[in-house]
Amino acid sequence: MLLAEQARPGTFAALYCFEPTVIPADPPLGRDPGNWLAAGARRRRERFASRQEAYDNYASKPPFSDVAPAALRAYVDHGFADHPDGGVELACRGEHEAMVHEMASAHDAFLHLGEVRCPVMLASGEGTEAFGPVLIKGQAERLPDVRTEVVPGVSHLGPLVGPPAVAASVRRFFTGVV
Repeated sequence: MLLAEQARPGTFAALYCFEPTVIPADPPLGRDPGNWLAAGARRRRERFASRQEAYDNYASKPPFSDVAPAALRAYVDHGFADHPDGGVELACRGEHEAMVHEMASAHDAFLHLGEVRCPVMLASGEGTEAFGPVLIKGQAERLPDVRTEVVPGVSHLGPLVGPPAVAASVRRFFTGVV
């Protein structure tokens, strides 16, 4: 969303970004094939005999075991596609997600954050293992109209782990700016 606003100013009236993948580096560091989030995405099992088997598998181990049951159900129901040979598979393949993480340090969004004129909320989870308060602070220093928030009780998967807490944060932000 930040890249979209940079490319077409005025696209958004305001942006709420939960742990945006913008590395505070100028110039960009380049692609990071050793990124630990990318490695995790590649290890994730993609194919199951049924949605229930996928749900049970994801619910049984971190990081998805911390996801709110209703959010995990929605993730499985809508994030998996029927496979032509039977069963289901992730709609966003692990390799595609891995590339997003690898390229987080290759784009120039950080360099151009000052061009984002709409109000922006940069939020991170209190217990994040990814894009936490230190990275958010580096991003915030470049944005002209920014607020930051650490959402208590959630991790990098905050919107899935604590939907009510993140929704309350989103409501507070948009109520105050739009």
